[in-house]
Amino acid sequence: MQSQVLSVKSSANSPVMAQVSEDTSSPEEELPAPWSAEQAQAWRQTQQPMPLWLLVLAQFGVGAVTALVAFAAFGVTAGLSAGYGALCAALPSALLARGMRSALSRGNPVVGFMVWELVKMALGAAMLIAAPKLLGTVNWFALLIGLILTLKVIFLAALWPYKAATKSAGDLHN
Repeated sequence: MQSQVLSVKSSANSPVMAQVSEDTSSPEEELPAPWSAEQAQAWRQTQQPMPLWLLVLAQFGVGAVTALVAFAAFGVTAGLSAGYGALCAALPSALLARGMRSALSRGNPVVGFMVWELVKMALGAAMLIAAPKLLGTVNWFALLIGLILTLKVIFLAALWPYKAATKSAGDLHN
């Protein structure tokens, strides 16, 4: 396997010059052989993604815990604000999860995702704008903590040890 090494030389009076040299040394480790289509399909059948509803339930759970901790530590206003902040993330996520199972998303998943993600963002923004009218007194710090912690559940899903029941090839399309 050949690789190219690029060296750049520059001086005060000359433009930058690039010189490419060939490195013909072989690497110590060879790359693994690419999989066949059958091997890739077999691997995909063993790797089931975490269901969206499980993530949404986790968001509601984290939001509830955040609200209870804020209530216990800082009072009613902080607890309500943290809970509302969590709802500003979890409710739009629930709407997105439901929308991804709609006819629009089944027909064209990319367009469906973009539409439902736009709806999710609009609902989240509308809920944040409505916070002072709905809550009266808002503890913005607690609201943002509830919102951020609830949003971070999605990123923690990659670390979650989720194991789905093995599905047969006929069940994969349901």
